[in-house]
Amino acid sequence: MQDIVIVGRARGPISNSQPVGSLLLTDALIANTPTGIVTSLYTENSTSFLVQNTGFFNIKNAIIDNVVSKTLVAGGDEVFLDN
Repeated sequence: MQDIVIVGRARGPISNSQPVGSLLLTDALIANTPTGIVTSLYTENSTSFLVQNTGFFNIKNAIIDNVVSKTLVAGGDEVFLDN
């Protein structure tokens, strides 16, 4: 499986669409890809995003914010976010 895309925008300064209230990713494995999750989190009025009980394996960057070009969770051979 590749590229799970969720369409919707955070209610932030550049949003012009219906906001997404929250997003939860739980009990998941993401492996063998350069970047696990690409998101755009705004500092004000942001959508809630929770990653819980998720393993990242053989990934350069587990979670990145593409708006500010910042790594939120570094990758590696085994990275586990339990809660």
